[in-house]
Amino acid sequence: MMVITDVDQIFMPQPEDLLANLSESYDLVINFLDNLPNYFINATGQDCAFIGALQCANNIIKQIGGKMMFF
Repeated sequence: MMVITDVDQIFMPQPEDLLANLSESYDLVINFLDNLPNYFINATGQDCAFIGALQCANNIIKQIGGKMMFF
C-alpha cells in the first residue's frame, strides 16, 4: 500500500514497479481487498484525496495504457 501524505504534491519514486500481474497475485489482491476496511478503522482524517489518487493512478498506467475504475 502506498501512503500519500501531501495530496497536492504527489511523489512516486518508481511508478512502474507498483503494478502486479493479477493472475500471479490474485490471492494477495483478494486478501488486501477483504482487509482494506480494517486498515483504516481508526482513521480520523476527513480530507478528500480523490484527485491525488487519480493523478497517482494516471502516472502508473500512462506508460502501458489501460482503464481506471474508481469506486
